[in-house]
Amino acid sequence: LEPDNDPLCVLLMIDYFALRAAEYKFILRMCEEWEPHRNLSQLPNFAFSLSLALFHDAQDDKGFDDGVIVPCSEADHKLQDALIMFPSVLVPLLDKCGVVMPPAIVKHSFFQCPESRNPDALNLLVKLFIERNFSLWKVPEVLTWLEINCNKVIERVNANEALVAQRTKQRQSRYRGTPRNIYRHIIISDLDQVKATLPKVNYLCYNIG
Repeated sequence: LEPDNDPLCVLLMIDYFALRAAEYKFILRMCEEWEPHRNLSQLPNFAFSLSLALFHDAQDDKGFDDGVIVPCSEADHKLQDALIMFPSVLVPLLDKCGVVMPPAIVKHSFFQCPESRNPDALNLLVKLFIERNFSLWKVPEVLTWLEINCNKVIERVNANEALVAQRTKQRQSRYRGTPRNIYRHIIISDLDQVKATLPKVNYLCYNIG
């Protein structure tokens, strides 16, 4: 393994396996230690998985007793940050989960984000996150929590919060070009729907040993 160079972009899946293993504190510690030099929050998978790890960790190992959710303001804050930075995640994530949320949420202009508005590299990262991690978001209590925070994000958008415009500019200025390690990651993955979105020339170029 080469954690600094990450030739196969393991960062795009390590959060998934940590969540599956209920290693929530591993994700929290990794984000704290790696954010300063790797900007993990700029990856959709880590932005959403950090919030989910905080959410589960706040349940204090009790699970969801009778559907009761232990509140966690930090998890709420991180989830709202993720939704504001990556609004194009919400609708396809819900579609993949087979979940319907109120039209006031899914039809809101902020969450209606056609791929053409995003750089191609970001669209790939979003697809990877959804295809791999969607099952982690199908838990009823998680969906309830997600809906609550979607409504809070809409309130912030409607209030013209400065952060919303700032994140929009960041999305357009970053994610220019797709690094080779992301192509390698996609090609050796079992996510055929994501592979199918690769430009054919790139697939041929990076389908090498």
